[in-house]
Amino acid sequence: MKNKKDMENGDVNDVILRSRNDNSFSRRWARCSKNERKGTCCILGFAITVSIGVGVYFFLFSDKIVICKTSECHDASMEILSFIDERYKPCDDFYRFACGTFLKNNSFEDPFMMQSVKLLMEEQIQLDINKMLEEDIDKDDLASVNLAKTFYKTCMNLPAIEKAGLSRLEQLFKQIGGWPILEDDDKEWDNFVWSKAAGVLRAFGVNFDFFFNVTVEVDRENPERYILGIHDRFFSPSNISTNTKITFLNYMYEVASQFNVKTKNLRQDLNDVLNFMVELGRISDVAKQYNKTNSYNPHSLTDLFVNYPTIRWAEFLQSILLSTTQLRLDDIINVADPVYLQQLETLLSRTDKRVLANFMGWHLVQSLINYLPARILDKAYDFLRKVNGHFYRKPREGVCVEATRKRLSAPINIGYIERYFDEDTKYNMTILIKNVKQQFKTNLLMMNWLDEETKRKIMKMLMSSLTKIYSDMDFLNLLHEISIYDSIHINENNLLNAVLDLDSISWDLHFGLLRQPVKDDWMKTENFISGLKVIYSPSENTLKFPLGLFRGVYYNKNRPDYINYGLLGSMLAHQISHIFVDAEGAKVPESKAAEQRLFSKWSAESVKRYSKKLECLSNQYAQFELRDVENIRANSQITRDEDIADLAGLKIAYDTYVEKEWRYGRDQALPGLKYTPKQLFWISSALQFCSKYPARYLKDKYSGNRYHHSPSEFRVNGPLQNLEEFSSDFGCPSGSYMNPENKCYIW
Repeated sequence: MKNKKDMENGDVNDVILRSRNDNSFSRRWARCSKNERKGTCCILGFAITVSIGVGVYFFLFSDKIVICKTSECHDASMEILSFIDERYKPCDDFYRFACGTFLKNNSFEDPFMMQSVKLLMEEQIQLDINKMLEEDIDKDDLASVNLAKTFYKTCMNLPAIEKAGLSRLEQLFKQIGGWPILEDDDKEWDNFVWSKAAGVLRAFGVNFDFFFNVTVEVDRENPERYILGIHDRFFSPSNISTNTKITFLNYMYEVASQFNVKTKNLRQDLNDVLNFMVELGRISDVAKQYNKTNSYNPHSLTDLFVNYPTIRWAEFLQSILLSTTQLRLDDIINVADPVYLQQLETLLSRTDKRVLANFMGWHLVQSLINYLPARILDKAYDFLRKVNGHFYRKPREGVCVEATRKRLSAPINIGYIERYFDEDTKYNMTILIKNVKQQFKTNLLMMNWLDEETKRKIMKMLMSSLTKIYSDMDFLNLLHEISIYDSIHINENNLLNAVLDLDSISWDLHFGLLRQPVKDDWMKTENFISGLKVIYSPSENTLKFPLGLFRGVYYNKNRPDYINYGLLGSMLAHQISHIFVDAEGAKVPESKAAEQRLFSKWSAESVKRYSKKLECLSNQYAQFELRDVENIRANSQITRDEDIADLAGLKIAYDTYVEKEWRYGRDQALPGLKYTPKQLFWISSALQFCSKYPARYLKDKYSGNRYHHSPSEFRVNGPLQNLEEFSSDFGCPSGSYMNPENKCYIW
């Protein structure tokens, strides 16, 4: 007997327990009435029936599409309908299928107009900020946010700008000894020192980068410290046409005539300035030919004295830093363009001091022209229209939003976060990022063309990479840093004073970094809000997510995830792929910069196999040609690293979504659309590339072999032609345009 056998095996307790339970159940069942027994049987029968019914339902209908009926899904559906054009078949040309209506609605007669999803999103962000700045002053808002509102309103106060006239600008001229065209002809300028004048203007908040840019930047060889940098200003090309020179000279004359001109040789003075500007363009062109790659040339202050002795470096740089930061002989200054600086020194030495003073006066007017009366500003727009044949004049609201963001980006970022961002979105984003990184890990382990040691190194890089959206500590630090604006008062009737006061603070903050430890100031920049792509920083091994990605077409926490994974997921995966699919990074020698050294070295065999995959993709993309513009091809040798990142990113994002669907069930489909969730993933992934550019713009962009991304059309169709999952989801027959027989495989 079984019980006896159990006892023989020593399971005494089990037998006793089972016996008691069996006897107890039998006794209770025996005591039940007939009706109770019937009721129990009915309940059990019902439960079994329901279980079988549910099982049959899931067996028969689990694969059926359920339509989402929320307002967010309705909006998402309408948005997709505004892009796709069903006159095109997905298997024939997916770019035109996914973007056709967008392209049709943005077919401009004006050959200078352009439109893209990115531009639309940037416009929406500007409108959001504009809306915030037009709010009334609120005592519950931060003082710095209210300051931004006040500055914007001051910028919009056109009658006050007209009333103020040019008096403040004329005061600035006097501070540097005058603008020669406004002085008597017999005044001597032999004692004019441009570096001293630049330092004086810096103290008043004026842009002092007359001949070159001076910055505080992270030392490329020692990323833990800041150094000074000197960069070519990249003046306009020297080979401008005679007609353009005449037009520009007339523009200069018209602007200068708005001041109280005293010289009798105005046109000659301005012509001398124009010729000097052409010379600056010439030496800039020469420098670019000599220095196409190396922009890191560290000098000590002593080196500057020796190599460029005619420039008063100590006086000039100290006036830029002000008294709060003392210049030291051992300070490192990166001279990004030594040839330019050498040529500039020669040019400055042989140029008449009157010409230099006139040039600086003209430069001063141009740097502040957006804040001057209409009689001057209008002439600038007229000139641009004459030269370009067309010029879009931005509405005053747009000019003032940009002016406010330039000077008060940190307070605006705080206000933007408080109004347009929530913690749920942040949490959902961290889940998406985690899922994509985990899928990368899974796919990486399955790659049979990488050896194990290379996989291990890449895996270490991948798993140690950081994600930066923003943290509460970042927010608190930003609140502390913007307190510098709390005591600033703006007179709404004097825009130019407000501009100079805020610019002076901006310069102080920037050059005050020189003696500070390096830290991430990304949250204080305009890109923190308006950036529309995930940024991978190799030096930090960090992925940064600007807030612009968390709204509009790119992301919405309340819509189905196939849209979010198709758009933001593929963008994220593209950037992550740069951790290990960048061919240049894979072969960087130890002697290169610290940023590049972070790339793990691949084994020779892995590099060889990867090179073959690059070659496959390059050969494929070399056959692509834009259908709407003749003779436009991208240089696939230049774009191939980005092309392979597009392919890798799309594959990973799709696999991530499929894994999520397998774990948590299929998302509901969108109303009014006949497409499955997987098909909608592919459609969504293409939307970010929908764009309409003039032929002239595209020819200029791709003719110089310097742009590293393929045209939008190629970035959609190219990766999809190599993904069997896409062809399967849309049923594309083998040999069709979107499902070629020969494919390039990465994973």
